[in-house]
Amino acid sequence: VQAASLLYVYLNLTFGITKGNQPSDVVAAIAAALGAVPASGTAPSGGLFSLDQRQLGEPEYASRIEGAVQNVKGVDWVEVTALDQLGCADDPSTLVVPATTNRVDQVPCAPNQVLALYAAQFNPSPSTGGSV
Repeated sequence: VQAASLLYVYLNLTFGITKGNQPSDVVAAIAAALGAVPASGTAPSGGLFSLDQRQLGEPEYASRIEGAVQNVKGVDWVEVTALDQLGCADDPSTLVVPATTNRVDQVPCAPNQVLALYAAQFNPSPSTGGSV
C-alpha cells in the first residue's frame, strides 16, 4: 500500500463576462465550478478539482477546464492561458507559481496522486475586450 498525495496545479484563464453580471460574482462561481481550495483549507464539493470528483491518477485537460468554466452563469467565453503541475505539499501555500508559466493541454499525475487546485495558484482574469 502506498500513500496518496495531492498534486497541485496552477491555472490562469481569461474569460468574457456576459452583460449584466458582476466580475466578482462570476469569479466566485468559476472558483466553485473548478473546486478551488480556498486559503481556509475547506475544499468545496462538486467542482472539477474537488476530491469527490477526482480519482487517483486521473489527468486533467485544458479543454475540460474550459468546458466547466463555459458552463458557469455569466461566462461568455473562456481560454486557459496557463496550466501545469506545481508540485505536492502538505501546505499548498508553500508552492510558488513559476515566473514563466506553461500551458499544457493535459496535466498527468501518477497513480498515487490526485490533482488539486489551490485558490492562490488560480488566476482568473476577466477580459475587457470582445470574444475570442
